[in-house]
Amino acid sequence: MAPYIKTNDHKTTVRMRINLVFLKIVAAFLFATGLYISLAAGVSADSTEPEESGTYAFQRESTALFEKTGLLAHPGETAAQILLRAHKREPDAMVLAALGYAWGVCGFPPNMFMAFYWTAELEFFGDKATEGLFAVLLWQEYELDASFGGVLARCALARKSPYLNALKGVGFEFEKICSGTEEDKPNFPGWEIDYEKYMTGKEKRNKERLAFAALMRELRSRPATLDEQDKIKRFVWDYSDMLLFFAATSHDPGKEIPDWSADRLTDFLVVQREQLEKEHQAGKQDMRPEFIALIHEAAALLARRPPGTPGNMDTLIRNAHLGDVTSIRRVAEHYANGTAGFIKSEALSNCWLRLAAMYSDREAALVSAIQLYTRGNLDQAWAWASIFLMCEELDAISKASAQNLLAKIEAIQGEDKACERESVKTVFLNARDTLLKWRFGGKENRRAGRQNKSR
Repeated sequence: MAPYIKTNDHKTTVRMRINLVFLKIVAAFLFATGLYISLAAGVSADSTEPEESGTYAFQRESTALFEKTGLLAHPGETAAQILLRAHKREPDAMVLAALGYAWGVCGFPPNMFMAFYWTAELEFFGDKATEGLFAVLLWQEYELDASFGGVLARCALARKSPYLNALKGVGFEFEKICSGTEEDKPNFPGWEIDYEKYMTGKEKRNKERLAFAALMRELRSRPATLDEQDKIKRFVWDYSDMLLFFAATSHDPGKEIPDWSADRLTDFLVVQREQLEKEHQAGKQDMRPEFIALIHEAAALLARRPPGTPGNMDTLIRNAHLGDVTSIRRVAEHYANGTAGFIKSEALSNCWLRLAAMYSDREAALVSAIQLYTRGNLDQAWAWASIFLMCEELDAISKASAQNLLAKIEAIQGEDKACERESVKTVFLNARDTLLKWRFGGKENRRAGRQNKSR
């Protein structure tokens, strides 16, 4: 049975609903595809021109709420400037980006998958307490569900977050969820099992992350062994930016501001390239191709401007967030190439490509379905292809490609998975609807509407 999370005054309750399908989507979102899962929207292309007028536009772009957190670098800091700091893994900026995407405020559109991305970044770089805080926030915002012990564990972690008071100060009713939940322990015997399981898993992953960061830093002074290359290679496709970030920094990821250094990254590059040259001279080819690709990426990163160097991002990010497909595709390209002040990140490039699909870019929708299929995310690939086929006036070649993809997936999975595939599709459609309501919602923003409904 899904737990009821009581508020302090016991007059209202918040029921959290994360079913197995949603958990699988989020898990794949974080660990397989890299990041963001959206959907192909059947919205006409002429509906994506950014709105500039009205109270609603002011509400969704005003930075007043963020200013109350005390986390802005300066008054009126834009979403683009916040993302630029988040690229450098500045914790305050990652928190603001996660909050902006969770609530659809201060220049960020509402999207729980992008919010989950920046939340996962926070945990990956050392702050599991703030990841727990946002898990609770996202449950409240999207009325999701989890085991009672799991809720208690996340609340316990969230209480240790240095950002708890900042989020409380801008309207996150944390105590209504967590204090009421903690008081309800007697009604859920056996909650300790799920609680300990969650905490043990978090601690294990935290140790693994710290060990991984330590390894990348060691490789500034010695060549990687083949065993270490095998551990690293599975992260290269989506997470090369994170690997090189660790190689270029020495700070404690959970406690200190990142100290990215070109000199440290150069040390990593020189040591590994020397080993590669020795192998070539000896006629050996033992070094893993994926690790060789990471060495080349380190060289390319040093040739570009350092991560987070300002470019002309403000207008581009603003228009992309407001749904201009051309701008979204340009952002995706910049992430793919590491140009115009963006970090080079395959995961973020794919993320923005799928945002283009959400805002009616049919090519992006079909490409996303194919990408997910090639990586083994069959439910999600089926959902994307199915939603793509909902669009009108498809050309015969693209339509046939999507139909063939559906047929292959259905042949592999069989009818037993039909309900699960449809459930994944529903999650994507709901995410699209939330975004479009925000995009065309008129004068009342999404959070105001949710708060009025709760009353």
